Amino acid sequence: MADGVFCEFAVFEPAELDGIPFAPGRVVWKRDGVDEALAVPRRALPPAQWPDETWIVGEALSCLLVGLMRWHRGEKLAAMRMVQSHALDRLIELDALRQQQRGEARPGADPFNRERRVEQRQPSLGAELPQLAAGRTHARCSAGDAGGAAAARRAAEPRGGRTHPQARRGYDAGLTRLRRPP
Repeated sequence: MADGVFCEFAVFEPAELDGIPFAPGRVVWKRDGVDEALAVPRRALPPAQWPDETWIVGEALSCLLVGLMRWHRGEKLAAMRMVQSHALDRLIELDALRQQQRGEARPGADPFNRERRVEQRQPSLGAELPQLAAGRTHARCSAGDAGGAAAARRAAEPRGGRTHPQARRGYDAGLTRLRRPP
């Protein structure tokens, strides 16, 4: 890192690049005779496709429920991953889908890794990340915050919770119990 260059890369033969979608790169160093056009993709990146909103919400609630059950069994690491990774991934998708539906989608999404640059593309969600991804010892509180964030996003929409009213009512009722100290 003395020269300020850090490289994240995958290794391919030049002939393999024709069939691989990738974002355009920048050549920092190359051997003589290597064509810089290798940094330009020949195959377009796949378009961002979002799952159906009903699936996203159901999956987020399932991840939160499973994570909380693991927490109560003493499986703190497994709970943290379910709540602060899998459920949060669904919240990122829900937020991005809503931005797209409102015509507010911001450029810069990485089609291979949706959480990259999320703070810039989804600033309101980015501001909530300290609570949503608070670490291993706070998975239970993060679950409550994620459930509250998901419920707030559902309530803010004109359809406001029609998709999963029973799950939402049950989950919202449980948030008070989750926030109380053990």
